[in-house]
Amino acid sequence: TLRATKRVIQARNNFIIGVTSNGELERMLNRKNYPVIKIPTGYPPRCAISYLTMPLIVTLSTLSRIDMDEDIKYTYNQLIKMRENIRREVRENKNLAKAYAKKILRKIPLIYSYRPYCSVAVRFKDQLNENSKMLAKFDHIPEMNHNDIMLFEAIQIEKEKVLVAILRGSEEDLDVRARIDYLKRILEKENIDFIEISVKSGKRLSEIFEMIYLTDLISYYLAIYRSIDPTPVHLISDLKKYLAQVRQKLGIEEQ
Repeated sequence: TLRATKRVIQARNNFIIGVTSNGELERMLNRKNYPVIKIPTGYPPRCAISYLTMPLIVTLSTLSRIDMDEDIKYTYNQLIKMRENIRREVRENKNLAKAYAKKILRKIPLIYSYRPYCSVAVRFKDQLNENSKMLAKFDHIPEMNHNDIMLFEAIQIEKEKVLVAILRGSEEDLDVRARIDYLKRILEKENIDFIEISVKSGKRLSEIFEMIYLTDLISYYLAIYRSIDPTPVHLISDLKKYLAQVRQKLGIEEQ
């Protein structure tokens, strides 16, 4: 991030706006008098997604003169509704996030989705890695029809250890729907468990954030069910320290 920012600054004549909590990025931009949007400190990046994305949405909306107020309000209201159904106090039989987490528990999740929801599916995979400390894989539709689909013809591990998770929204054309229907037929034939995580509230921004909220909570509950603290990521922290030492020895700039 720092290296990319430095290159953009050196290129000159670029309009730069920073979104950061503190640190070197803020200092770098302040030295050049670029505007900086400050967000609260103390959150791991994966827990600060709303703080990081909403300032960008509002800024780009203002610059492009595209009014996003209604979409943002709708998204907020949908998230409030979802919160009441998946919060910690809600029991598993009425809590979709807990129910999905129980299904994924002790499985290797293979996650599939399609545009515009692929970024959410990637984040879901990453959250399972970081929060739940478990193996997960992602591929997108239709690309998985050209490679991943062959896993199910001669699967190399016990089928009961695998679970396919399909993320679905309202922006699903007939071709994608046909591909998913075919995939489900294969999974049923091979007795491979699958779940469909569907959010179809009708607006793209809202659906994306609802999916993020739901899948984040799934990864959180999975960590709890596995008796794992979802917050620390010790190996990532150790890697950063190691790379900092290597860069210092070699005189390489921080990235």
